[in-house]
This record gives sequence, structure tokens and C-alpha cells, in this order.
Amino acid sequence: MGSARVTWHQTDLTRALKAAKNADQPVVRTEIAPDGTISLFHLDATPAPVPSDPFDAWRARRDGR
Repeated sequence: MGSARVTWHQTDLTRALKAAKNADQPVVRTEIAPDGTISLFHLDATPAPVPSDPFDAWRARRDGR
């Protein structure tokens, strides 16, 4: 049997992690799929604002926020 073909390189992962760091997005988990897809998972540091009254809730849903 031959060896499996390499689908990703260390430089690909390093480049993705540096881009996330430059965007101020801390990475909490990294996944590399068998096809070479690199997925970075971030914490959502800013929770969605809670509307103070029903009108604001309606307007937020309408505006797609």
C-alpha cells in the first residue's frame, strides 16, 4: 500500500492562525478534515444586545440584526 497524499501543510495552518490573530479573533479550537479543510473556531466575545422593550425587539427582527 502506498502512503496517503498530504492534503494540508503546516504553513497553511500557520497562515490561518496568524490571520485570526491579526483580526483579534482568539482561536479556541482548530479542526483539520481529511480533505485538508482547516476550520478555526472562535469565542464570540460580544453577546447580542437584549432589546429593552417589545418595539426594539420587533425592530431588531425586522432589520435582521
